[in-house]
Amino acid sequence: MIVKTFLVNAFSDGLFSGGQAGVVILRHLGQEVYLQALAEELGWPVTSYVLPHDDHFMVRYFTPGGEIDRADYAALATGHILYGIGLAPASQPLTLLGRGGRSLVSRDLLTPARLALNLGRAGMTRPPAEPDLKLAETLGLPPAEVLSVAQTSRLTMICCRNLADLDLIKAAPVTRLVLSAAMDIPGGHGYAARCFTPAGELKRFPLELDMHARLAPFWAARLGASRLEIHHLAARPGLLWAEAPPGGSEGEVLVSGYLKTIVKGEPVLEELTHDSSPELSGF
Repeated sequence: MIVKTFLVNAFSDGLFSGGQAGVVILRHLGQEVYLQALAEELGWPVTSYVLPHDDHFMVRYFTPGGEIDRADYAALATGHILYGIGLAPASQPLTLLGRGGRSLVSRDLLTPARLALNLGRAGMTRPPAEPDLKLAETLGLPPAEVLSVAQTSRLTMICCRNLADLDLIKAAPVTRLVLSAAMDIPGGHGYAARCFTPAGELKRFPLELDMHARLAPFWAARLGASRLEIHHLAARPGLLWAEAPPGGSEGEVLVSGYLKTIVKGEPVLEELTHDSSPELSGF
């Protein structure tokens, strides 16, 4: 069932930073109980199971706690491995088909060493309303610090003037909270982001990157730049880049970053390695 297993650090070019993702190349998808058990055994934040199929790839994502529909940085980790082992042509975008929909991974046109993920279209331009300011005050943010607020069903994003002088938020009264502020980037532009849940600040890189489909257009318009450097501030930090439509106009948002393979392994248990497939046994 399993051909090879990899551990990849996404949005990092070194050790002990970015998002950890396991990538497992399969001969067939197998039973869910095996996929879940292996994800628990590996213990990584997310494991991507990949099955090559015609000109695209079937993918499923499992955390140690269960299957999830999406894991954006794991999608990039998957692309990194598929390009690296030659299952996908290095010069062409690749399509990953999962339960959460289609993910499009490609080379960054300006920096080919980075991989890019298309986040689609979104925006965040409205000024904060009175309920938003009340939420900001609950979090301990002075109203004058709040530039913009956006909310989805499970995510609240607040753009601030400055993050350096803010006290650490111990708990957020929303499912997930993201605070962001512009950063001084030598020779460029960018912003920092901090992520919180009701339990406190996230120590790891968030699995999904949908926040940047809203944050990047806001900061691109405010800073007058279409390419932005993004720093995720956490115990395990991440560094990525976003390309947003200029001037706050509508359009697709791309995020990109470096990825590094940390571990490469082959399973040895017969239960995991039987039913070999000649078209996949040679890489």
